[in-house]
Amino acid sequence: MVTVRLSDEGVRSIITRVTDLGEVQVLILTGSSLRPLLGLSALDSGDEDVVAGLKLGPPLELRERRSSDGKVMPFSLPEDEEFWRAAYDAVTGLVYIGAKSLIWQLDLSNNANIMTLLVGEGGEEETVDGPGAIARVDRPFCIVADGCGSLLIKDCGSNRIRRVVLPSAGSPSGSKSPLVITLDPEYAANLWAVALEFASPPRMYVATKTAIYRHDTLPYSTTPPTPAECALLAAGLEGASGSLMPGDPSLVPPLLAGREGDNSRADGLVSGLREVAAAGGAAASAVVPSAAPSVVTGRRGHGSAGSAAPGGPGGRNSAAGAARTGAGGGGGGGGGSGCSAGVSSARFSLITYMLLDSLGRLIVVERDPHDVEPYLRMVWPCGLVTTLSTDFNLTGSEFGLALLPGGWLAVHAWSGSKMQLVRLEPGLQPSLPATAPGTVCGGALGSGGPFGGGASGEPAVGADVEVVVGDRSFSCHRAILAARCEYFRRLFQSGFADSSRSKVSLPDADPGAFSLILRYIYCAAMDFPSPLLRALAELADRLLLPAASLTAQRQLLSATCPITVVEDLLWAEGRGFEELLTGLKAYYLANAHRILEEAPHSLEVLMMRSPKLHLELYAAGIKRAKR
Repeated sequence: MVTVRLSDEGVRSIITRVTDLGEVQVLILTGSSLRPLLGLSALDSGDEDVVAGLKLGPPLELRERRSSDGKVMPFSLPEDEEFWRAAYDAVTGLVYIGAKSLIWQLDLSNNANIMTLLVGEGGEEETVDGPGAIARVDRPFCIVADGCGSLLIKDCGSNRIRRVVLPSAGSPSGSKSPLVITLDPEYAANLWAVALEFASPPRMYVATKTAIYRHDTLPYSTTPPTPAECALLAAGLEGASGSLMPGDPSLVPPLLAGREGDNSRADGLVSGLREVAAAGGAAASAVVPSAAPSVVTGRRGHGSAGSAAPGGPGGRNSAAGAARTGAGGGGGGGGGSGCSAGVSSARFSLITYMLLDSLGRLIVVERDPHDVEPYLRMVWPCGLVTTLSTDFNLTGSEFGLALLPGGWLAVHAWSGSKMQLVRLEPGLQPSLPATAPGTVCGGALGSGGPFGGGASGEPAVGADVEVVVGDRSFSCHRAILAARCEYFRRLFQSGFADSSRSKVSLPDADPGAFSLILRYIYCAAMDFPSPLLRALAELADRLLLPAASLTAQRQLLSATCPITVVEDLLWAEGRGFEELLTGLKAYYLANAHRILEEAPHSLEVLMMRSPKLHLELYAAGIKRAKR
């Protein structure tokens, strides 16, 4: 662990961005300035003595465009204001800075450093919705850019999230936000942290002091509302003087980890989980409770801008409701497929900040309610919570985090004068939109980084078992494998010699397929590539993962064509995959003429390798022709 002295002004936020030249830059926000961190090349060395030499550069010369004539002037922080939090939008390259009652957009391109006021007019901190000129914020405790044209903020002391719609491309210079709106749901306690995972669709994580929730979709449409839609929605709010409407607590998704009101710190896992195929033959996209009467999920928002004009049926309340779910009735807000109603045995004391890495893992910093030192925790997508580090030389009531180049994690006390760096994994990266400059896709777990025995050879954080598949090794966690995979649960509980070993072998398995199986086990991800579908279906079936196997089989059926269908038929018959075999037979009969024209040799292959299957299809074809 490395301690780096920063600024006596007090560190408020640390952001990492990509410059116009494609270089990585780390910026430190203090109460009154934004300063670059110099010497970043030391982070790649991994040498703690060299890293300790990092230092702050001079404050950036911020500018603003005068509204009267458009002239660029030196930026001046309004009296009684101070910078509070900052966020980086990796899609646009813009930085957003919140103060006590204001939010700015900062354009650093071409060294212009232009600050544009988005929300507020200065003065008293309060929570008011509406267009940026009349909207008000109250010491925004969190600011997150969603990469889709909006910011998510959380005002001090609030139990709800607010959406700041950003000016659309082509808006006049100096434009303010066309709409600030408070979103559903309303949580049971004050919110302390918000983080986004840039998956497809994006997932939102929300934390109170002692609990973490996951929304598998954003609570609004990711398509930015048009200026006309914003004006309509803002009109509905104006009639209510911008006052907040009551939130809907029923839209809160199930807990991912922790428990409301219980601040006893403990590692743990979500219990009562198993991997199943959904009723009706549809493949489940994630685990579901093995013993629960139902799964609580969020509901899609109701109401839209088009059907709820102010003064019409539903009045302004309906218009505001449409804004909360996105103009046009877009996004869903609930727990959805990846979040379960299992019971978490993990506990948090007082969460103050969290961020997501490129593998969908939450890194959380918290403190004891009766202490002033931070604790670092990791929350896996399946709900496993582990403690990473408690040995920090920092004190404060709130702490922040940032991922720096080289896999270094920066921990700092809010408004403190130093940060401490810990290198969890050399390849650790933040979750970024796929379109962001410099984005390196996390890819399949096992292709380097924590699960694949990458170039560094270092294991994943907290790994306690190594799975050897072919010529590759995968660092894993017994608790996760046993909770999410019936094969490993039986293996680890069998009492045989392999059950207690730190190394497990899967002979004759495909390493590439296993890396994707791990991604499914850890992250409930089912974006399987076509070349590995057969290996995936077979390995998932062997590991007693029916939903993953069925998904791969269905993707294989969708990808079949006249040239490949016979080989697919023979493979499915040999593996006993009856549903896939039935679907392939139907495809064969419906496309017999195309198969004869495009792949006549495959008919001979079918006759030679499976005469019984060939005869069955031949007879079925005759019957089909007589109809």
